[in-house]
Amino acid sequence: MLHKLNFNDENSGVVVFDKVVVNGDGASDAYVFLQRTVQNNLPNCAGCMVTWNYEKFLVDADGRAFGRYYPAASPLDMEADIERLLADAGR
Repeated sequence: MLHKLNFNDENSGVVVFDKVVVNGDGASDAYVFLQRTVQNNLPNCAGCMVTWNYEKFLVDADGRAFGRYYPAASPLDMEADIERLLADAGR
């Protein structure tokens, strides 16, 4: 049986996505943290702004930013990094 959950219902108490600022003044704390702490995998992009809404960040089991990937990157492009983090978490 399928259940419909209306995420836009003010009374649901569930916020799945919310529009946030990702660069500059008023940027979300999460994006400020990610941009400042990520091991930057983008060439010539140390501390650069988020380029598009599908830019990807990889975070380890302890919540530390580990990798950053262009919007066009496939999850397969991140496979080695994901496997490394999983192996490190298993230790």
